[in-house]
Amino acid sequence: MRDLEDFAGIASDWFWETDADHRFTYFSARMQEVTKIRPEDVLGKRRDEQLAVCPDNASFEAHLEDLYNHRPFRNLEYKIKRQLSDGYLWLRVSGNPVFDPEGRFKGYRGTGHDITLEKEALERLETANAALSAKNQELEVLRRELELAAFEDPLTGLPNRRAFDGEIDEALHGDRSGVGLLLLDLDRFKWVNDTLGHPAGDMVLVKTAERLVNRCDTKAKAFRLGGDEFAIIVPRCPSLEDAVDLGRAIIKDARQPMSFSSVDFEIGASVGCAVTHGLPSSPSRLFKQADVALYDAKNGGRNRVMPVAKNVA
Repeated sequence: MRDLEDFAGIASDWFWETDADHRFTYFSARMQEVTKIRPEDVLGKRRDEQLAVCPDNASFEAHLEDLYNHRPFRNLEYKIKRQLSDGYLWLRVSGNPVFDPEGRFKGYRGTGHDITLEKEALERLETANAALSAKNQELEVLRRELELAAFEDPLTGLPNRRAFDGEIDEALHGDRSGVGLLLLDLDRFKWVNDTLGHPAGDMVLVKTAERLVNRCDTKAKAFRLGGDEFAIIVPRCPSLEDAVDLGRAIIKDARQPMSFSSVDFEIGASVGCAVTHGLPSSPSRLFKQADVALYDAKNGGRNRVMPVAKNVA
C-alpha cells in the first residue's frame, strides 16, 4: 500500500477501496486534495449514500447492477457538489472486484479522476455548437428569404421577371404539346395613379395579381414583369384559341369594379398571346410574338385580347 501511496502522491488519480458491503474503507490523500471532501466524512458509506453526490439515475442503476454482480466497471462519471464553493466537480471512477483465495468477494479497489475541466470544456463546446447551429439556421432562413426575394415581386407576391425568364425557358424545353404565352397591360392604370395616388395604384396591382392567380389556378402561372405588365405562361396549350379564351376571361376579371378611399372605379386590360403549337421555339421569339400581339391589342382600342398575327416570326 505504501507504494500505492507514493504513486498516488504524484498522480492525478486517487485510489479507493470498499468492503464486501460496498462501503468505502480507504481513500488516498489525493482524493481530499481534489474534492475537498474529508475521508472521514465518506468512509463507511456507499457511493450513493454520500450527500454531495448528484448521480444520473440511469448511470447509477447500471453501476449498482455491476456492483451487486461483482463485475468490473469502467469510467463511471458523476458530479458532486463542491465543498468550499458553488458549483460541481465531475469525477470519473473505475474499479475491479477483489476476491480472496477461496473466491469469496471482499470488495472493490479502484481509481478516481477529476474530469471537471474536461466536462466544462465539453459543455462550452456544446453551447458554442448550439449557438452556431442556431446561427446557421438563422442564416439558412435568411438565405431562403433572399432567394425567394430574388424571384418574387415584393408588392404582389407573384414571381418576378427573373423567375419568368427561367420558367419560360424550362417550359419550352420540357413541353412538346405546345406552350402559350399571354402578355397583359392594365388599361387606365396611369389614370388611377394620377387621380387617386400611388397607394391606389399599388392596390390595383395587388388586386390584379389576386385575380390572375385565381383565374390561372393550376392551368397556368402568372408573373409580374414590372410596372403594370404581367405575363401568363400556359403549359400544355395546344391551340391559339385556348390562349385567347384565357385572355378574354382575364379581361373580364380585370374590368370588375374596384374601390379605393370610397371611390369606385373600373380599369381594364389589353392582352396579347402567342402559342408554339408544339413547334420548336425560343423564349425571345415567343415573347416577341406575344408582345407584338399586345401592341396590336392596345392600338385596337384596349380591353381586348389579340392573338399573334400569322406573319410575325
